[in-house]
Order: sequence, then structure tokens, then C-alpha cells
Amino acid sequence: MEKVLSAVEFMHSENLVHRNIKAEHILIFDPVEYAKVKLTDFGLARKVDSTVKYQEYVNNYQAPELCETVVNEVFTVNKAIDVWALGIVFYYCLKGKFPWQKATIMCKPYWEWEQWVKRKSPQLPKRWETFSEKALKMLKKSLNPKYKDRWSAKDMRKLIVKEKLLKAQK
Repeated sequence: MEKVLSAVEFMHSENLVHRNIKAEHILIFDPVEYAKVKLTDFGLARKVDSTVKYQEYVNNYQAPELCETVVNEVFTVNKAIDVWALGIVFYYCLKGKFPWQKATIMCKPYWEWEQWVKRKSPQLPKRWETFSEKALKMLKKSLNPKYKDRWSAKDMRKLIVKEKLLKAQK
């Protein structure tokens, strides 16, 4: 995960947004030590603040602001889209499944998460109870429903390195 975050951090430093980060686009060439990891499929990459027409495609990695966008509506590309997808990849690495099907309030697991993050509900949703405090911090900061409140890829990488989250096991 650290190497993927480094790649995204570099893209973001160049004001580029991948826009299609998902587990299927992460290639691992050394499954023992994860020494060689590559991020692929840059077909949807765009410059930060560029505007694009939203084309409907539903995937588990889409940020809520994209899930709320209407087909052919113009939206502004931002780095938070990638950070959200990285948070979903992080969750998937830890659980082996997605936290929800679609990040909309119509999806109960997402709605429960949103209520907890926004402090409208004091109760952490059950599916999140198995995470360590440090992993939960990473998820809360990357999967924040408010895109302006999400961490950067750099912040995520720093926490992963510092806390040894998702450290390869020999």
C-alpha cells in the first residue's frame, strides 16, 4: 500500500488525478516482499481542477460526490477522489470485501458510516468494530464524506509508514 500511495502522492504533486484507482489496477510483481508494485490504467487521469462530464459507471471505489452526480453533469476533478478510492482499497486489503456497494445514503452500510463520521451517531457501525484504532483513523480520514476534509495521499502514506499498517509479512 505504501508504494501505491507514493505513486499517487507523486501524481498529485504534479497536479494529476488518477480517477480510477481500484485493487484491479494495482499490480504486485513480488508477492513475498511487495518490493515491486505498480499502479496501472491512467486512461481517466486528468489535471486537478479540470472539468469533465460525468459518465455513469458504478463501482465500489466511487466517492460520494461522484455517486451524487447526474450523468452528463460537469464536475471538477480533485485529489480527494483518489484519496477516497485509496481508503476503499485499504479497507479491502484488511477485510477482503467492500464496505458498501455504493456511497449514497440509500445504502445502509454507507449511511451508518456517514452518520458516525459526522458525529450524528455515537455508535461505531458493527462492521467497523474489528479495526484497530490506527486503522480506523486511516479509514475515517480517507473515507470522509466531505471531500474537503479528507487526508492527502501523503498523509495516508505517513501514517502507514509510522504505524506499520499493512506491513508485508514474511
